[in-house]
Amino acid sequence: MINNLFFLVTILTIPFHDFHVTHTTLHYNTDKKSIEITIKVAIEDLERSLENEYSEKLQLETEQEKEISQKIIKKYFSNHLGILTTKNKYELQWVGKEISDNLHDIYLYFEIPNYDENKNI
Repeated sequence: MINNLFFLVTILTIPFHDFHVTHTTLHYNTDKKSIEITIKVAIEDLERSLENEYSEKLQLETEQEKEISQKIIKKYFSNHLGILTTKNKYELQWVGKEISDNLHDIYLYFEIPNYDENKNI
């Protein structure tokens, strides 16, 4: 009984935290012969990662957002996300960003133009 009570008190006193998932989608656009990349990430997670790596507080999607935010986001993902074939590493080209309807997540858009669909990623 005491063990059960201890377990219950322990569980109830542990602070809970949000669980965030980053989702990345790659789509081959046959008309443009390009790979379109969409990354959905929690704004606070992205800001924290960028601040830890570049010591910049960007305040994304606010009126105080810094002008260099797009450059820093592109640099961050170029360093941390690689699209590879057996012979090449492809450079991600920045397309843009937009906030999601829930105001919690942000969508980042990249592209790899002129991609030969016969190559294996």
